[in-house]
Amino acid sequence: MITGGYAVQAHGLVDRLSQDLDVATENPAPMPEITRDLEQGLTQRGWHVTVVGTDPLAARVLVTENPRPPRRDESSPP
Repeated sequence: MITGGYAVQAHGLVDRLSQDLDVATENPAPMPEITRDLEQGLTQRGWHVTVVGTDPLAARVLVTENPRPPRRDESSPP
């Protein structure tokens, strides 16, 4: 689920852009496992991912445009 600035904007409470995307999950998997899966999925789609840190209930991940196009084996199927 989306939380934070974009969730507040979606509910019409503010009209501003946010610099980040906050999400939450009720998935019982450990946060390092969730973060690893997220990193792999985004990387496969061509994003550059840096895991800044994780703790039991949160993770901070920096996702930016990849400086090079993804190789064929990194891209998602057509």
